[in-house]
Amino acid sequence: MTERQLRTECEVLSKLGLITKKATGMNLTEKGEELLLEIKESVINDAFVKERSFIKIIFQQNKFIL
Repeated sequence: MTERQLRTECEVLSKLGLITKKATGMNLTEKGEELLLEIKESVINDAFVKERSFIKIIFQQNKFIL
């Protein structure tokens, strides 16, 4: 993954309210933590396939890299 791709993905997560960005780094928002808890088991068990589909449906995004 290139730096540009990473920055783009971080911008998407920020716009969705899942992370906050500061000069000192990034943090999960409460909404981001809730989403992470909801998808945690699937991430561990299914190598991200279900999560990408879930996020696309919920947030109507075309591309996510987890």
